[in-house]
Amino acid sequence: MTLEIDYTYRMSMSLHSLMTGISSKILSSNGVIPKGTFPFGNFNMIDTDGAVPRVGSQEYKEWVEKAVTAGFLRKLEKVDEIPDFEEVMKVFGSEEKAGFSDIYRKQCAET
Repeated sequence: MTLEIDYTYRMSMSLHSLMTGISSKILSSNGVIPKGTFPFGNFNMIDTDGAVPRVGSQEYKEWVEKAVTAGFLRKLEKVDEIPDFEEVMKVFGSEEKAGFSDIYRKQCAET
Protein backbone atom coordinates (compact mmCIF):
# COMPACT_ATOMS: atom_id res chain seq x y z
CA MET A 1 0.00 0.00 0.00
CA THR A 2 1.40 3.40 -0.89
CA LEU A 3 1.86 6.14 1.68
CA GLU A 4 -0.80 8.34 0.05
CA ILE A 5 -3.46 5.63 0.17
CA ASP A 6 -2.54 4.71 3.72
CA TYR A 7 -2.59 8.36 4.82
CA THR A 8 -5.95 8.95 3.18
CA TYR A 9 -7.37 5.84 4.82
CA ARG A 10 -6.08 6.87 8.25
CA MET A 11 -7.45 10.40 7.89
CA SER A 12 -10.84 9.04 6.87
CA MET A 13 -11.09 7.32 10.26
CA SER A 14 -9.92 10.22 12.41
CA LEU A 15 -12.28 11.79 14.92
CA HIS A 16 -11.44 15.18 13.49
CA SER A 17 -12.55 14.35 9.97
CA LEU A 18 -15.56 12.24 10.97
CA MET A 19 -16.78 14.63 13.69
CA THR A 20 -18.75 11.78 15.28
CA GLY A 21 -18.50 13.26 18.77
CA ILE A 22 -19.84 16.66 17.78
CA SER A 23 -22.56 15.35 15.51
CA SER A 24 -23.67 12.77 18.08
CA LYS A 25 -23.79 15.35 20.89
CA ILE A 26 -25.89 17.72 18.79
CA LEU A 27 -28.23 14.99 17.57
CA SER A 28 -28.60 13.24 20.95
CA SER A 29 -29.13 16.52 22.82
CA ASN A 30 -32.11 17.15 20.57
CA GLY A 31 -33.57 13.65 20.78
CA VAL A 32 -32.66 12.54 17.29
CA ILE A 33 -30.46 9.61 18.41
CA PRO A 34 -29.95 7.91 21.80
CA LYS A 35 -27.26 9.44 24.02
CA GLY A 36 -23.92 7.65 23.98
CA THR A 37 -24.32 6.37 20.44
CA PHE A 38 -22.22 7.41 17.46
CA PRO A 39 -24.00 6.23 14.32
CA PHE A 40 -23.38 9.32 12.18
CA GLY A 41 -20.43 11.35 10.98
CA ASN A 42 -19.50 13.63 8.15
CA PHE A 43 -19.18 10.68 5.75
CA ASN A 44 -19.39 6.88 5.63
CA MET A 45 -16.56 4.99 7.34
CA ILE A 46 -15.82 1.31 7.86
CA ASP A 47 -12.85 0.49 10.10
CA THR A 48 -11.02 -2.51 8.70
CA ASP A 49 -8.23 -2.34 11.31
CA GLY A 50 -10.14 -3.93 14.16
CA ALA A 51 -8.96 -3.49 17.76
CA VAL A 52 -5.33 -2.80 16.78
CA PRO A 53 -4.48 0.03 14.37
CA ARG A 54 -2.34 -0.91 11.41
CA VAL A 55 -0.05 2.08 11.87
CA GLY A 56 1.90 3.42 14.83
CA SER A 57 4.68 2.15 17.06
CA GLN A 58 4.36 -1.23 18.72
CA GLU A 59 3.90 0.54 22.07
CA TYR A 60 1.07 2.64 20.63
CA LYS A 61 -0.67 -0.40 19.14
CA GLU A 62 -0.43 -2.24 22.48
CA TRP A 63 -1.75 0.81 24.35
CA VAL A 64 -4.73 1.14 21.99
CA GLU A 65 -5.56 -2.55 22.28
CA LYS A 66 -5.44 -2.38 26.11
CA ALA A 67 -7.47 0.85 26.20
CA VAL A 68 -10.18 -0.63 23.95
CA THR A 69 -10.29 -3.87 25.96
CA ALA A 70 -10.54 -1.93 29.24
CA GLY A 71 -13.31 0.28 27.86
CA PHE A 72 -11.34 3.54 27.96
CA LEU A 73 -11.45 3.89 24.18
CA ARG A 74 -14.39 3.10 21.98
CA LYS A 75 -13.62 1.89 18.48
CA LEU A 76 -16.31 2.52 15.94
CA GLU A 77 -16.49 -0.18 13.31
CA LYS A 78 -18.89 1.74 11.11
CA VAL A 79 -20.19 5.30 10.80
CA ASP A 80 -22.86 6.42 8.36
CA GLU A 81 -22.96 9.81 6.68
CA ILE A 82 -25.50 12.13 8.27
CA PRO A 83 -28.64 11.68 6.17
CA ASP A 84 -30.46 14.52 4.47
CA PHE A 85 -33.91 15.76 5.51
CA GLU A 86 -35.89 13.34 3.34
CA GLU A 87 -33.91 10.30 4.51
CA VAL A 88 -34.23 11.26 8.20
CA MET A 89 -37.97 11.63 7.70
CA LYS A 90 -38.05 8.02 6.47
CA VAL A 91 -35.92 6.80 9.40
CA PHE A 92 -37.37 8.83 12.29
CA GLY A 93 -40.70 10.07 10.91
CA SER A 94 -40.35 13.46 12.57
CA GLU A 95 -39.86 16.85 10.97
CA GLU A 96 -38.21 18.16 14.15
CA LYS A 97 -35.62 15.36 14.18
CA ALA A 98 -35.11 15.69 10.45
CA GLY A 99 -34.58 19.42 10.90
CA PHE A 100 -31.85 19.01 13.53
CA SER A 101 -30.06 16.44 11.41
CA ASP A 102 -30.34 18.56 8.28
CA ILE A 103 -29.14 21.74 10.04
CA TYR A 104 -26.04 19.96 11.35
CA ARG A 105 -25.40 18.38 7.96
CA LYS A 106 -25.67 21.71 6.14
CA GLN A 107 -24.13 24.10 8.66
CA CYS A 108 -21.48 22.02 10.44
CA ALA A 109 -20.64 19.00 8.32
CA GLU A 110 -20.72 20.90 5.02
CA THR A 111 -21.59 17.73 3.14
